[in-house]
Amino acid sequence: VLNFAPLDNALLRLSKTARVCDAAQSRAAQIGDARLSEANALLRDIEQTLTHAEGLPGREWYRHMIYAPGLQTGYGVKTLPGVREAIEDRRWADAERYTGIVAGVLHAYCDRIEKVAAFLKDSRAVAETR
Repeated sequence: VLNFAPLDNALLRLSKTARVCDAAQSRAAQIGDARLSEANALLRDIEQTLTHAEGLPGREWYRHMIYAPGLQTGYGVKTLPGVREAIEDRRWADAERYTGIVAGVLHAYCDRIEKVAAFLKDSRAVAETR
């Protein structure tokens, strides 16, 4: 039995974090916060947090954990390829391992989004004291 709880928890956190950041961004846009472009700069390379140094089984050069060309599909994209292909190939230990890896990269992604939300919240506080 595979334990998807780490992945489920990461996805729940991502949903909540995205809502908080979106609300902070909307408030910053409403007040014309000049630091909004700085916040966008903090998000510019966020996709790098969705990579893992070890890459995917059988093709270590593909490091993106959310999507990649499938091992057997040519250029056809697989979502959550480390988990999905391990399940398809009945490599249960790899499926469990990559579930944890994907959860980890999603948490790193959330960490970055939370920093941006905090930055925007702080900028709002600065604007309100002016």
